[in-house]
Amino acid sequence: MRRVTVGMAMALLAWWPVSFGNQNPGGASAEAVQVAGASDQTRKRFAELEERLRRLPDAEAVDEVLRWMEEDGEVLIQVDAHRYVPARYWGQVLLSRLSPQQLQTYRLRVDPLAEQMLARARQQGEEHGLRRVVERYGLSRPAVQALLLSGDALLERGEAAAARALWEHLQPEGTAEWTHPDVRLSQNADLVAQAMARQGLALWLEGEVRQAREHYERLRQQYPQARGRLAGQEGVYHEVLAELLRQPPHYPRAGNVGRSWSTFGSRPTRNPTLALSYRPGETRPAWRRELSLVPRLPAEGELAGFRQPWPHPVAAEKCIFLTDGFRLYAFDAISGRPHATLELLAPPPLAREVWPPGTLACPTLTLEGDGLYLRAGLPLLRPAGARGDRGWTGRLVHVQIQRHEKNGVTLQERWRLAPPIPNAFWEGAPLVVGRKLWAAYGRFEGGRLQQGVVCYDPADAANPPALRWQAEVSISPWLPLAAGRTRLELLTWADGRIVFNTNSGVVMALDSSTGQRLWAFRYPRASRSAGQDAPAQPAPAIYDDGRVYVAPADSDGIFALDVHDGRLLWQLRGLEGVLLHAVTARHLFATVRRPLPAILAVNVKTGSPRRSEGGWFVPLRDTATESVLSLTTLHHLLYPTRAGMLALHHEDGTPCFDPLSDQLPLAHYVMVDGMLIAVTPQHLLGCVSERLRFGPPP
Repeated sequence: MRRVTVGMAMALLAWWPVSFGNQNPGGASAEAVQVAGASDQTRKRFAELEERLRRLPDAEAVDEVLRWMEEDGEVLIQVDAHRYVPARYWGQVLLSRLSPQQLQTYRLRVDPLAEQMLARARQQGEEHGLRRVVERYGLSRPAVQALLLSGDALLERGEAAAARALWEHLQPEGTAEWTHPDVRLSQNADLVAQAMARQGLALWLEGEVRQAREHYERLRQQYPQARGRLAGQEGVYHEVLAELLRQPPHYPRAGNVGRSWSTFGSRPTRNPTLALSYRPGETRPAWRRELSLVPRLPAEGELAGFRQPWPHPVAAEKCIFLTDGFRLYAFDAISGRPHATLELLAPPPLAREVWPPGTLACPTLTLEGDGLYLRAGLPLLRPAGARGDRGWTGRLVHVQIQRHEKNGVTLQERWRLAPPIPNAFWEGAPLVVGRKLWAAYGRFEGGRLQQGVVCYDPADAANPPALRWQAEVSISPWLPLAAGRTRLELLTWADGRIVFNTNSGVVMALDSSTGQRLWAFRYPRASRSAGQDAPAQPAPAIYDDGRVYVAPADSDGIFALDVHDGRLLWQLRGLEGVLLHAVTARHLFATVRRPLPAILAVNVKTGSPRRSEGGWFVPLRDTATESVLSLTTLHHLLYPTRAGMLALHHEDGTPCFDPLSDQLPLAHYVMVDGMLIAVTPQHLLGCVSERLRFGPPP
């Protein structure tokens, strides 16, 4: 059994060269990286308006700011060393410092527009419309209801921290970047009490009883008569909250219940936490099938030792699907019996010029309803014309799943899409939510990499769907490795936003409906430029409960960002080879290669892996050559190693059984219909639990 001695742990603590907190991220300069949509001229104009408003905050100055917000509202401006936000948003931050009397010009203009937008959103039950009211007209009177209702919707979905972040705008001394004028000077006590009561409820549901009691005491002392509806009850707020505090909270977080695994990371948020319990014991493969992935490399001869693709599968309704970029395979999850194989593109020749030594591809795909969406083509990205190869540009392909009696499946291609601009290539498998599809693309030009995002709708059309919007994200210097890049970048769904961790200097959030740039974070890049090419595993952002977590391949740290405005919440630096795995209510799980191979459980609030500050870490002595993703259940982290499946308790990282008792290989794992499915470059395995079993939460 793996044991971590006290001496080893203390030694690790002594020399662990990391920094954490929410201070300004330093490090290698990112000046050469350009954030698309940003303007220095607009930023300079804002500085002039800010000075004008500071000297004489009259109606004329306010009117100048409003004109600037209307003309350049969607232009990004840099507000600190690494963060960019739309001019409209930063104008709201500036105007929020004025008194309500000084804001009359603003409100006379925007209140009617905000009222119309709010009424339309409520009539259609559109949560996205409520968010738009806050983003465009956050200081208007109708924005109050939009903030309350948006927070209620988040709370119902299990995102209590995200809800509290919205309600902070309605607290006079809150932590939000701007405070609504109706509460900043305490002129609306009922509104302050209403938001405070909701925050107390959210804290109680999260299990933060001590903080919930503090909100109760403030309500009882400052707003003893304030009343309204809270937690489905009508009454005085502090009395309703007092009754709740007498009971233990029961607030199940959203998680994958194990019926499907629809994309990399199991869900569009890329957070694969399973809402299942785990019973320690033994697990053995019930069946094993040999894979014939393309290119099928020989064990001997000139190409011996080359790396075969290592795909990430998806699964649902007792079917498993995976791709090598040229073929699509379907298997039965119960028996492993092959269902179907669909040829997408002609495989490349087995030549060193096409498949360089040491490369490893981890192709992904997306499952939505009865449709599969994937990137077909050589999973190897190089500048145009490299070695005369053009297969790297790829095609987005939509394949319909046709189910038959006796669990039979056939696959039929419906459409394919070329990259949206000349000399461009598709990144990884597209993101599909509902009937919309989003995909990342790139283009090498003049030693620089241009990256962007496109949206197509409807994704499930019989013919190629229409392009709804296209947005550039970043332009960065690029010195690709001779072997090229096999990591294909993926997008993340974050509460109606599309987050793109480019792994080339920028993280950006886009409005999923319009493509508007909502914020950007230009992180410090590591001094070693080779790192941006080398990792083969996808490295997308992970979204959970109002926070976006990224560990860029070309950086030396982990960054936690506020999903609403891109603010840096905390950072953990001094790391190499970081791979994010999953997020729970308390921890972000990751593995690192340096300064020491280890599993980290980083506290989601403090950003620390130290036990004294709510985190923990477990050194890994026998690390595999390739990093693999773990499975995360309600109480355990399951990490595949060459010695077996390492199962650790969430709270403290202690092992719950001997990993050597397992018969499980180092593989990519998913769980569906109570079975563990494992994929290696050579085999597909299905594991039926005996003592190691999954079940519903107790």
